Amino acid sequence: MAYTHNLDVGWSGSSQAPNNNRVSLTGDGEDNRQLSVANSVTDQLVNLAIDISQLKMFVLVSNAVVTIETNSSSAPQETFTLAAGVPVLWYTGCGYAVPFAGDVTKIYVTNASGGTATIDIHILHDSTP
Repeated sequence: MAYTHNLDVGWSGSSQAPNNNRVSLTGDGEDNRQLSVANSVTDQLVNLAIDISQLKMFVLVSNAVVTIETNSSSAPQETFTLAAGVPVLWYTGCGYAVPFAGDVTKIYVTNASGGTATIDIHILHDSTP
């Protein structure tokens, strides 16, 4: 089965007409999750498998300030400090390196925002790239 993820990127300013672009990628698998993490939670474990050799698109966004660590809470492979509403995103062809140094098997989420955080994770992969 094929899955298509679309990423719409727009820009607008006071001196020019708005510019909207769509990135559309297809893969044979996806993992879409919405996590709810209560305030004052430290290192909530979430099993999450990302094989970077198969990764096509990755989107991570939270409605509150949270910290996400990959693979280990004591010696993380990566640490993402998310601002509320500001996504971390990557896709094949974006011109940047994959945001992970290696495969991911789990993440740890810390929420000290003062309220419950809702975190959206969208992963598109292709096992036959």
